[in-house]
Amino acid sequence: MQPLQKSFSLVLFVLVTILLFFILSPKHTIVQAAPGDVCLQEHPSGAWDSFYLLTESNGTLFFYFSDTSRNTNFYTTTDGINFIKRTSETWRGISFLNESGGTLYFMITDENYNYHLYTTTDGITFNEQNIGDWNSVSFLAESGGTLYFSFSDGWNSDKLYTTTDGVTYTERNPGTWSSVYALTENGGTVYLSFADASNNRHIYTTSDGINYTKRTNGTWDHIAFLTESGGTLYFKFREPGFIEHLYATSDGVNFTERHAGSWERLKYLTESSGTLYFSFTDSSWDFHLYTTADGTTFTQRNPGTWNEIEFEKEVGGILYFDFEDSSNDSHLYSTSDGLNFTEGNAGTWNYFRFLTESGGTHYFMFRDSNYHLYLYSTTDGTSFTERNIGSWGDLSFLTESDGTLYFSFKESSQSTYDMYGTSDGVNFTKRNAGTWYGINYLTKHNGALYFNLKDDSYYNNLYTTTDGINFTKRTNGTWTGMTFLMEKNGIPYFRFTDSSYDYHQYNSLCIEIDVQGKSQSISNSDTTPTIADDTDFGSVHVGSVPITHTFTISNSGNTDLSLTGSTAVTLTTGTNFTVSTQPSSPINSNTTTTFDVTFNPAAMGTFTDTINIANNHPDHSLYTFVISGTGTLTSPPTAVTNAASSVSSEEATLNGTVNANGNNTAVTFEYGLTTSYGTTVTADQSPLTGSTDTAVSKTISGLTPNTTYHYRIVGTNAKGTTNGSDLTFTTSDTPAEICLQEHNTGTWNGLSYLAENNGTLYFEFKDSANNAYLYSTTDGINFTQRHSGSWNNVAFLTESGSTL
Repeated sequence: MQPLQKSFSLVLFVLVTILLFFILSPKHTIVQAAPGDVCLQEHPSGAWDSFYLLTESNGTLFFYFSDTSRNTNFYTTTDGINFIKRTSETWRGISFLNESGGTLYFMITDENYNYHLYTTTDGITFNEQNIGDWNSVSFLAESGGTLYFSFSDGWNSDKLYTTTDGVTYTERNPGTWSSVYALTENGGTVYLSFADASNNRHIYTTSDGINYTKRTNGTWDHIAFLTESGGTLYFKFREPGFIEHLYATSDGVNFTERHAGSWERLKYLTESSGTLYFSFTDSSWDFHLYTTADGTTFTQRNPGTWNEIEFEKEVGGILYFDFEDSSNDSHLYSTSDGLNFTEGNAGTWNYFRFLTESGGTHYFMFRDSNYHLYLYSTTDGTSFTERNIGSWGDLSFLTESDGTLYFSFKESSQSTYDMYGTSDGVNFTKRNAGTWYGINYLTKHNGALYFNLKDDSYYNNLYTTTDGINFTKRTNGTWTGMTFLMEKNGIPYFRFTDSSYDYHQYNSLCIEIDVQGKSQSISNSDTTPTIADDTDFGSVHVGSVPITHTFTISNSGNTDLSLTGSTAVTLTTGTNFTVSTQPSSPINSNTTTTFDVTFNPAAMGTFTDTINIANNHPDHSLYTFVISGTGTLTSPPTAVTNAASSVSSEEATLNGTVNANGNNTAVTFEYGLTTSYGTTVTADQSPLTGSTDTAVSKTISGLTPNTTYHYRIVGTNAKGTTNGSDLTFTTSDTPAEICLQEHNTGTWNGLSYLAENNGTLYFEFKDSANNAYLYSTTDGINFTQRHSGSWNNVAFLTESGSTL
């Protein structure tokens, strides 16, 4: 590939990449992953046009968030959960510049696209410094407590300012400069490039930030710092005709050209074991590799007709280089001493790339002229073996974890990707098989690997694995983008893009809030009180004992739930209801707390109120639900006299029904011979409470037989006395006395009644010998034996007239 062709291809690739970025992911989201678990939760909630982490200072993370109107402001967080908006401006951009001495420096772009320098020392208050509407503001360098900034107040008009306190800014080395930028700092000396009005560049140095000395002469249209080695600094100088020269200095005063020549291009490649590697391009646009150990003597290495030379990687003491020949084929050369270069895996390769190293094995991807990709490995940089043999359309290394390497492969004839894993570099096994249109490694956190796999709808899905075999899907949704950003304070951050190309910030420090009554969950914003979850307090009599319900707040998340209100639980009106016991805060992971609400109605009617629980949950920052209760007016008891029961000549049970109507009620019975009564007794069930009809009774004794009595029930409470209606009952007569006395005394073995005639009763009596005797009596007292004798039996036969 010719240099211009290659440059054009590179530019085209970059442009296409940028275009695809804006087409496919114009908005972003963060996600954080939790210790020992995988949990995604949005912090802070919202759809953002863009956001980014600016910097971290003393445990505080500084973000900018740009809303959908593209207003950009500072947000800070110390816990990854609570994000505090620190400014309310219509800025168009924020960039972090530097931190020094506890002061953070930021560049702000206002709505007119002017630039401003702002500082903060506490992360709360942001102050503009060196006030002006600048075309650009750039931080250049810091040395010896002095900070160097470039401010541009117009086209081709840059000014150098310094500050030692972040507040006072002084212009330095004034002049008409089209640009000012820093080259490097070394040994307390700052090297700066100043471009004059003719765009010629000059190096100035300063050791105190006040005095500046010009160190170069000539008309250079470009000066760049390349590297430092052994106390020598190397710079590239370019003439207006695009001829480049290598200059070096060891004292910052004298600059000496090294390896002089008319070079079309000059590039520093790498340094290894004290040897520096450079690429020089001659006037024929042939590239040459030179090395130097002293910065003075340069020796050509691996000579040939090369269209390009690139340094690839140094691994295990082996340096790999890409040498492109005149046919635009790439050749992999390696060296261990910088002297001898050996081609490895020789072939007609369009391109190759170093992928990774594991256990002394180096893995490379090679692409042939048909754009088919192949995976090769080597342990010495010379002998290469193809692995997971196939003709792949795409091939990339994903990650290594616990001795297993993960790769993504796409067959040339397919549009889908497969993940393969290997623990020995020889045997490759397909992992998490599926129809994937893209596979990307995101990060590793707490032993879990995070991968982004794009499904057949081209939506991104987060999968995790701890063993490389079992993969668990962690997200649901139509995510069009998913990117790992960084890990700070032990929390990994991700960026997700939704189907509308808005960005959302998620956080794996998950907080969960659940409020329950009677072990029943009460949903946030619930407006329908029920008895089942204790949000309906039922009926309470005005002036009676209030009723209290207990509610439980639980946090099943993996980090603290904080109740953020000055009063943890509040009521919207606070009339009739009160929070009688407040909950504790914070509520740790997998723990609960309780609070009590008391209903004490001041009047009759149904009352509602709203419970408010301010907290740090990203989606339910104000947890609310409605409660209700009914107040009823208390009244004197209801008393009904019922019929008496178990009435005898001297006793009776008095009965009645009483409703206490919510007040403590004494129940008695009054009775007597008239409606004036005269005697009062207390019902067995007295006193009564509640608001239901209750049967009561009392048994009275000592009554007069055959007598009518009046009685009624009486109920008395704080609201008054209620008399039941008057009823009566009548006791029964006194029964005749019964007297038994033996007559016709004797020891009889048997006695039988035989007959009666004209007032005379006849009986058979048998003695102990079972002899029968006939006796008669007219008064039941005096008995006379008749028809004397000792008979075996006496029996009545019949009566005829007066004869028996």
